[in-house]
Amino acid sequence: MAPRLQHSGVLVPEAVNWDSVPQVLRVFQDLGYAVTSTNSKTLEGLAPTERLAALLLDYREARKRIGTYGASCLQRYAHPLTHRVHAEYHQLGSRAGRLS
Repeated sequence: MAPRLQHSGVLVPEAVNWDSVPQVLRVFQDLGYAVTSTNSKTLEGLAPTERLAALLLDYREARKRIGTYGASCLQRYAHPLTHRVHAEYHQLGSRAGRLS
């Protein structure tokens, strides 16, 4: 069995791929939970009593936001020469005369 770490009151195997459903399922089963899935509904049920479930839900939400708004978004809008995101102002693009 792999060595265990204790972090923030959570005891888990040292090398866990938190994106791997079988590995996460094994961690929860090793902790004594009779779970057959690691979907959000299952983890939300465990979250009030199991800190690891709450942390995993936060991690998955952060991964989702990074995928939606993070690195890929920056790569799409970055200027090809400066590699920075530049604002574009269209002063005459609005009927009300506001910037759009």
